[in-house]
Amino acid sequence: MQGSSNAVASRGNLRYMAAIVTLALGQHATYVPLIEPSLRAYGRRFNYDVIIHTDSADESRPPAWSKVKILLDALATHNEVMWIDSDALIVDLTRDLRKDISRKTDFAWTLHHFSGEDQPNSGVVFVRNTQRAMALLTAAYEQEDLIDHPWWEQAAFIRLLGYSSSIVDEGQTREPMDVNVQHLDPSWNSIRQHRGTPVRVRHFAGDAPEVRAIGMAELVLTHPGLDGIPGIDGARVIAKELITKNQGRIRRTRRELNELRSVTDSN
Repeated sequence: MQGSSNAVASRGNLRYMAAIVTLALGQHATYVPLIEPSLRAYGRRFNYDVIIHTDSADESRPPAWSKVKILLDALATHNEVMWIDSDALIVDLTRDLRKDISRKTDFAWTLHHFSGEDQPNSGVVFVRNTQRAMALLTAAYEQEDLIDHPWWEQAAFIRLLGYSSSIVDEGQTREPMDVNVQHLDPSWNSIRQHRGTPVRVRHFAGDAPEVRAIGMAELVLTHPGLDGIPGIDGARVIAKELITKNQGRIRRTRRELNELRSVTDSN
């Protein structure tokens, strides 16, 4: 496979070439044993190649920018690509994301709403191999003034697609690129601030590393949708070890603890 030298791929049915890709660096590399069983089970069920990158695609930039280059790489060999951040866990293996994608869509992501404004999130992205999508990805990488922006490549997408944001371009709406954009249901990128129903992908965006580790570990241990999939027994052993390791030193408010437990209980 193209991309990182340490990319790990599983080859699906090439009759219809699609891929799920992710990148796991630093702390996120410790999440791979938790997310990999459901990624590969999802890929087998719905005929996706599964590609897990463990090297940066451009060490001159913050790691998040590798998402853009990895997507471009994947689109060189696949018709459709689903990106999922490595701090997100697929918990619903019953529905193919492509069933919810319009035939005209070039680029799809979730538009959350909290803190008084719309908040696009690129933790789960669907991209088709079209000229418009490739142009968007290429242009996003060229937004060099955003390299060190706290939202990195997400800020570039917000700018180029013409969203009004108080974080990017001081809230000024730009003329959007000609891209057919679709907003995914929040169930495909369910975050603490805006949860979807049912939860199909639980994304621990913005949470402290220990919260992410414990949250994913608890879902791996308790979510019935993961029962019986290959590799889940080993993942559950690791999940128990992560909880034991982190619970003694994690510091959270009662509200955060209750929110974390309610996510587990509701899934």
